[in-house]
Formats: sequence, C-alpha cells, structure tokens
Amino acid sequence: MVWLVMAIFAIATGNPAGRERDCEIVDYGIHDPDTPRVQFDDPTSASGQRFESDEVTFIERTRIVDKALGTGFGFQFQLHHLPTKRPAHMMWRITFPKGGIRGHKKWERAFDESVPDGELLQHLLFDFDHDYELVAGTFTFDVFVDGKPKCSIAFQVR
Repeated sequence: MVWLVMAIFAIATGNPAGRERDCEIVDYGIHDPDTPRVQFDDPTSASGQRFESDEVTFIERTRIVDKALGTGFGFQFQLHHLPTKRPAHMMWRITFPKGGIRGHKKWERAFDESVPDGELLQHLLFDFDHDYELVAGTFTFDVFVDGKPKCSIAFQVR
C-alpha cells in the first residue's frame, strides 16, 4: 500500500550512495513508522487508499526486499534548487513489477509544493498491507519536478 511521509515525502537517485544533480538520496530500505499513519482515499492506488505519516526510521539499508505482509520499504530524498518564487509541480511514481497489482501498472501522485528556500526533504514509501500486493520483481520509485526526472531508485522484491 502506498504511503507518504509528510515530514515531506520521498524518493531517491539511482545511486543510493549520494547526490545526483538536484536530488540527494538521504536514506533508503526497510522502514518503520515513528508516527501514526493517516489514511486517505486514493482511487489511483491498487488498494484505493494511501497513507501519510510525519516520520519514519529506516531500519535496514537494502534494495532487496522480502515479500511479506507488514514489510515497508522506500526512500528519503532531498531536492535542491527548487523554484522559490512559484510552487514546484511534483509528481511521484511507483512502477510495479510486470503484471502490476490488481490491474495497476503504477501509482502516481501529482501536487504543487511551495518551497521558499528551494530545498525539500521528503519520503516515498510502499508497504505490503494486503496479500494481493505481494508481487515479486522490480518496484521503481521516481520523483519528477516540473515534468523533469530528478531521482529514482529501484527495489527488488523476492
């Protein structure tokens, strides 16, 4: 199940060790929520829901994830050099393994974000909350700003 961390959402670069252009991967892997998850209706999600939480802790830095109910994974990223005089148009995407989840090949969320100092720290996460979400293969997390790709990370679920 898709959920976002409102400490300000997340996604990462293909190079988990550091910075690539305007996006820096701060952390990634298996996570535990530090604050309660708040549920929102989301018709674009395979479950019809998404969750947001203020904070998470990454407990294992890995890009290999076991498909098990209750497991959550994703990444935290820092966006640099964002527009300061107007809202930035953000889009987050999680592309699911071949075959998708309940007919969904991906999940996307688009929104505008005002960032007066040009910096934004966010998380993008996925949790296995339902049996039908337990799909082996590559889950790819992407972040776009104003229609341009900024960072990406892939996780192998087995």
